[in-house]
Amino acid sequence: MAMYEHEGFCPNNSFRHYAMEHKDEIPEFWKRTREILGDRLGYMVYTEAGCSYNGWSYVVDALIGATNTMGVEIACLLQTMIPKCRYAEVGRKILVTDVINPFQIPHIGRGYVNSQEKFMATSDDMHIFEDKRYVCGVIDEGEAVHMYFFKK
Repeated sequence: MAMYEHEGFCPNNSFRHYAMEHKDEIPEFWKRTREILGDRLGYMVYTEAGCSYNGWSYVVDALIGATNTMGVEIACLLQTMIPKCRYAEVGRKILVTDVINPFQIPHIGRGYVNSQEKFMATSDDMHIFEDKRYVCGVIDEGEAVHMYFFKK
């Protein structure tokens, strides 16, 4: 069950199904990510702008299969933005949008860190996370938190 099923695709159950289907391939990071996210998974809903149906939705694949601490970092940010979250009692909507071009993520640019080209936020409001497979932008929009995912 998810809070906003009437508004669009809610990936809540997809996390469980993905974990069961890929149980031998899931990095250890997922255990900690899942623990931090807690009931926030039930507040996620895809926007009309998009959910990738080329396999798993990006939010599920990106968070469970993160190749570094990206999932844990995103979960910690969501915990900071939504400190009180108890399913069906208190929480905030988490909007999710999959994009096919990284520059569809608001306030994103490219820059160099230690001579390596990286995606960077061009606004203090945007938080950018990246691993080998995904780029994620997270922005607090007041009533909701919005997460954008680009699959490299």
